[in-house]
Amino acid sequence: MLRKTSIVVLHRFPYSDSSWVLKALSPEFGVLSFLVKGGKRGESSFKACLDPLAESDIVFSDSSKSELCFLREASLREWHPTLRNDLVLLAEAQAAAEVLLRFAPQGLPLEAEAGILREALRKLDRHDETALSVFLFKLSEIWGFGMNVSECAVCGKPLSEPPASIREESGEAVCEACAFSRPAGKLAAYLADVFRISRGFLPQEPGEFESRILRYLRLHLGVQQEVRSLAWLHEVRGLCVPQKKF
Repeated sequence: MLRKTSIVVLHRFPYSDSSWVLKALSPEFGVLSFLVKGGKRGESSFKACLDPLAESDIVFSDSSKSELCFLREASLREWHPTLRNDLVLLAEAQAAAEVLLRFAPQGLPLEAEAGILREALRKLDRHDETALSVFLFKLSEIWGFGMNVSECAVCGKPLSEPPASIREESGEAVCEACAFSRPAGKLAAYLADVFRISRGFLPQEPGEFESRILRYLRLHLGVQQEVRSLAWLHEVRGLCVPQKKF
């Protein structure tokens, strides 16, 4: 049976000397696996349509005997050349793709997830280096683990400034008066960014935010898998820091 959908390519790896296995995100069908016979050949009609992070419209058929689907047609919608020419932006995009590949529920439509991934890719094309942070925050809300930083979980008063802590098991915030302490250092930066993002503002310390909210997501999902692209992102950021002149 032939089906039509749009995809974002999350990952691909060699299947043979001439073919690919492709992992892609479809709003209607979730994460799909494709066998692309002859996809590595120079004369392949698919070409850039199947590059990692490409957005394409496809026609495919599935099989009752295998989890692999078979690609019949593909037309490129967006290749994202801007983010591909910047190592930091590319690493952010790959981290977002890997999070969905590793943690997204299987066998279900993922319309909201596809929407925020495409939004993140467009932000990265505009050189927005906070796109991954916002993506992860929205993903936690979509998956039912959103943080409530509108009021204190203890006294119930509305929060007009960043909380002193967030209960990781529930995502509830506690104000400074009820926590009897004031956060400092990296924790304070993270809590401030949670507060900012929840109100539609951009984070100031995206690297710290990404690491902590990913740990928060893994806790709620009950998984221990690391996102290798995030480690690469942190390494790339370190390499791309402008050197001081002496």
